[in-house]
Amino acid sequence: MRKKSKKKQIVAMTLALSVLSSSVGMCGASAAEALPDTDDSGLQVTVVPLADSNADTDTPADDTKTEKQPVASTGDNTDQPTDGEGDGDNTSSDDKPTIERPEQSETVETLPGTAEDNKDHIKGEDKDDTEDKGDSGEETPGTGDTDTGDTEEKGEEGSGSEETPEEKPEEKPEEKPEEDLDYSVAYDQDTGHFKITFNIKADAEGDQTIELSKVQEVVRKNGESYLDTDEGKQELAIAQMWGDKTMTYTCNGVKYVYTLATGTVSLYQEPGCTTIFDISLSNGSKHTYVYKDNSLTVATPDQTGKGNTGIEGFDGQELPKEYAGNTNLELKYDKNAASGCMEDLVDAALAKYGEVQHQNQFLDSEGNLTTKITKTNVPAGTEVELINGKYYVKSGDHYYGEFKPSEVQTTKDGKTVLINDKNASTLAFKKTKNGKKVEKDYYVGPFTHSSSALSTQDIQKALKPYMAEKDYKTYDDYILDYYKKPDGSKYDSVSELLKNDSNALRDLNHSGWSMPDNPSTGNNTVKMDPSTLYDNFYKNVLSFKVGNQDTVDSEAGGNVDHNHSHGQWAADGTQETIGDYMADKLNETPGAWDKANAYFNTLLASGLTSEEATWAAFAMATNIDFQNAGNDYQNTAWNWYASMVLHQADGTLDLTKTDKKTGEIIGDDEGEGQTSFYLWKYETDKETGKKDTMYCTYVEPTYTTNKDGEQVLEKDGFYCWVKYDPTKDKLTYTVTTTNGKLNIDYALLENVVYYLQEAIAPDGYDVDPEIYVICDEESYKELEGTEVTNPATGATSKVTESSWLGSILGGKTLSINFMNTATVVPDPDPEPTPDPDPVPPVDPDIPVDPANPDNPSVQDADPDETPVTPENPQNPAVQDAAPDAAALPQTGTTSWMAGVLASLGSLLLACGWFFTRKQVSPKH
Repeated sequence: MRKKSKKKQIVAMTLALSVLSSSVGMCGASAAEALPDTDDSGLQVTVVPLADSNADTDTPADDTKTEKQPVASTGDNTDQPTDGEGDGDNTSSDDKPTIERPEQSETVETLPGTAEDNKDHIKGEDKDDTEDKGDSGEETPGTGDTDTGDTEEKGEEGSGSEETPEEKPEEKPEEKPEEDLDYSVAYDQDTGHFKITFNIKADAEGDQTIELSKVQEVVRKNGESYLDTDEGKQELAIAQMWGDKTMTYTCNGVKYVYTLATGTVSLYQEPGCTTIFDISLSNGSKHTYVYKDNSLTVATPDQTGKGNTGIEGFDGQELPKEYAGNTNLELKYDKNAASGCMEDLVDAALAKYGEVQHQNQFLDSEGNLTTKITKTNVPAGTEVELINGKYYVKSGDHYYGEFKPSEVQTTKDGKTVLINDKNASTLAFKKTKNGKKVEKDYYVGPFTHSSSALSTQDIQKALKPYMAEKDYKTYDDYILDYYKKPDGSKYDSVSELLKNDSNALRDLNHSGWSMPDNPSTGNNTVKMDPSTLYDNFYKNVLSFKVGNQDTVDSEAGGNVDHNHSHGQWAADGTQETIGDYMADKLNETPGAWDKANAYFNTLLASGLTSEEATWAAFAMATNIDFQNAGNDYQNTAWNWYASMVLHQADGTLDLTKTDKKTGEIIGDDEGEGQTSFYLWKYETDKETGKKDTMYCTYVEPTYTTNKDGEQVLEKDGFYCWVKYDPTKDKLTYTVTTTNGKLNIDYALLENVVYYLQEAIAPDGYDVDPEIYVICDEESYKELEGTEVTNPATGATSKVTESSWLGSILGGKTLSINFMNTATVVPDPDPEPTPDPDPVPPVDPDIPVDPANPDNPSVQDADPDETPVTPENPQNPAVQDAAPDAAALPQTGTTSWMAGVLASLGSLLLACGWFFTRKQVSPKH
């Protein structure tokens, strides 16, 4: 179940499918009298009374209303419960959510015919040589129609835009001028369908709104082309001369009505007729588009600013006077209905007070007797029986048909059969006792509402005493008693009843024979709320189908040739009226809207790209219910709205290679200064079900040489996806930075998991072995902790938070700063330092100069003039050989002690020499 908050965010899609104006009067003869519709051609409803209807059943001409076609733009619209929900199903407008009605995007164009009919235009390769094309006649190569050899993905449409040769004086226009479009291809006479293409133009960016109501413009322009012909001009001049209000004509196999007062062309349409549109969706841009979930809108038209009546419709909108002008509902009974409010009243009155009549009886489709006039198709080869010179088809105990001898033949086995198919009356005949005479079968008794010979006077004679007996002073009294509330109570007024009980409105507002005037009031009408007709039309009369072309044709077809077979989707209980779509979407009730929304999700699941194979097709159909489109809608014009949004699914990958330590871009130079990556994804083959590995690769641009010998770009380079072939060089499946950057447009889609691994690092940097993932958060959570493998190299890596780089979003750019660490080069081993020359021992009598130990200075003869060197305390100055007697020990010294002291002095001198040598050796 969808959340209501989500529904309010839906940018709904436009469908001002103003279906077709109709202009037929009594028995189809008064088409020229249909009231004009204003502005464009809205849905003009013209009720056609039955052939044997009383003349007074038609709505008087001065009661008819001409509706102004609403303009499709954003406005407040709300919902109402579907049919048959009984009383109390109205809600206050304050509680009603609104429906947005965006206009079609400027970068979407509507073209007559299918996408195949317009393929050159879609690719920007119009073959038209008209001067206003603005080019030199040379074909400008299209974008997205390139054969890339191994490419097997929609990356082809990711090619860069084609460059126009400089010698061309003017740029090629974005689209073919409107006057050059061939509207004759908009109608297929074999199928009776209109064909329209919605194309996303080359310069489209972001989501695109498709206003499906634009199909009406194509239909109208198809009919307008006739007025430019000599025949059309002549016919119009005659109509103007005679002062006709409308002119009916056929153009390209379609019947149209031209309203002289307004200069508008409308499709000739009657209640019951079905119009089917075969829709093509094509994409001339490089982007990939998918259906935006929940974006479909089928709704009433926007009424904003069209009148200040203070009357509110079921959708919460204030209605203009054209929709709120009729407050009287004429009561009728339908001879073809089995039962109903007024039908039951007529039958009850006739049964009690009606005169006994003799009525012809007929056989229905099941062979039962009925007083209704019926006919049936009798196929060739049906066996017949000769009775009194005529041939009859036997059905039970009765016969029908009454064929002439020339219409039958005898077969080899002696049977008498019908030669050709016949549409025969089922007037019932029966044999007399002798079996030779045939006579009509009669019903003897009071009339019923379905009796073919019943007159208004018969009903009026029976109604007066019957209503007096039941104490019904007016029709209102009877109706309120007939439609009691579930709790047994009655509504306060018929107006309240009709506003709240859609079943009652359906029963009372239909075509048929007028009820006689009530004896007490002198009229045959009841009062209704001013918005009742508006509410009823969109909730019970105007229906819409969408889906597969074959399905729609089988479900909605049968009357696309306007032969007045009068289908009625709403009355058949298919719940596909405009009101049903609105209630389903806004009130979250399952039904037609859910079905259509699911259909578009499936239809465009793979994405709409510039490739012909991805062009999508579906069908739309509209129907004005015959049963519910009563005389009150005669010659009134209506409109409706619907749309959907196509979402740009591709995003941009912008990768920058930087030094991890300095933050500077790696690869400002060419060649080995660039980085190569593996970028891959997995997709399932639709035919085999096998999961294939698809690698991103780059297709180089191609050039041609012009007549001046100059190189001219023929097709820009582009990124695409190719299926992995293990027999090829694995580096074939890499993409490489340019000036330290990797920028991939168009080829990556949202909701897809991509894998990225460095293949070749720039010169002087370590290769990063980790495999990174690009996906949405939900997919990442599923992959977290698992090991992934690069099929091209066999390398594996575990998915962690640090390896998740983010996700691709349609129309957005995913920026990645891919850092590398410079390769650490160790210092070379130093060469061994040779041993210095040995320093000869220092004479203990010669002091060592600390500044030049290798060349000790000669001690002065005078010890008072030789200083101590503090800079080198390990080599103190040598003491004079004959020290002052006062400094020496004063104790007596033996000769052996003198020897010890001499030896100790020599040892100290040797140590000094040793330490002095060790300190100065690195200087060598």
